[in-house]
Amino acid sequence: MAKLFDEVLGGSGPGTAVWSALELWEDSLTEITAVEPNPAMTKMAQHLLAGEPRVGWEKKLPPVADGGADVVIASYVFSEMSGPGVRAKMVKRLWARSNGVLVIIEPGTPKGFQVIKSLRNVLLSAANKNQRRQVASLPSSEESTLLDATHHADDGAYVLAPCPHEQHCGMGEGSWCHFSQRHIRSRIQMHIKQASKSYEDEKFSYLVLARGHRPQMMVSEDPEICEEESLARQAALWPRVLREPIKRSGHVVLDL
Repeated sequence: MAKLFDEVLGGSGPGTAVWSALELWEDSLTEITAVEPNPAMTKMAQHLLAGEPRVGWEKKLPPVADGGADVVIASYVFSEMSGPGVRAKMVKRLWARSNGVLVIIEPGTPKGFQVIKSLRNVLLSAANKNQRRQVASLPSSEESTLLDATHHADDGAYVLAPCPHEQHCGMGEGSWCHFSQRHIRSRIQMHIKQASKSYEDEKFSYLVLARGHRPQMMVSEDPEICEEESLARQAALWPRVLREPIKRSGHVVLDL
């Protein structure tokens, strides 16, 4: 992996996505660009990430002409934007700067999920239009080149996670797709939040969009084909677990 952009919309904050990426991908990351317009926040993040030479800091989103990144991350920023039009414009700018994968994370609330759902529709509609029709209706000269400036105009897009399809979202009224991650509270956090529990369950909704087209089921009798590769292709079509499994006596209920 060559490059990663961290939370390029509202700012990378203290660089939490950078920490996660460094822990997950380790030496495979060669360059990380964190975008944060607030100088005070940048100074704090640089202090926390002291000694990490792969991280560079920018005040605004790098130009498309710079080549983009293998992974672009934007977390907890779209819900704070003023409306669907602004969100649609900005998410297209992010997608134009992604050579591989775009990761969007929002609070695991009904509102947060609706934002994710809307962005999913915007991106799939824009990325999967035939030929150059996908940019014909974009208003500004910058936006008219966003999807083809990096030669990605005809690549298409598919949802890598959490859903195994690009069709209409099946979550009905009163339901929202969200997940939970438990983390340990520090003593300072417990004091500030006046909490009695030493842990907190953070609920979130997310979308991972990849360039290209969804891998098709492949069944081969060729022994040369790696078993893991075949399994990975099949896994792209497996249903996803949408809610916390319900453990019952003698069985488990999964919502797929």
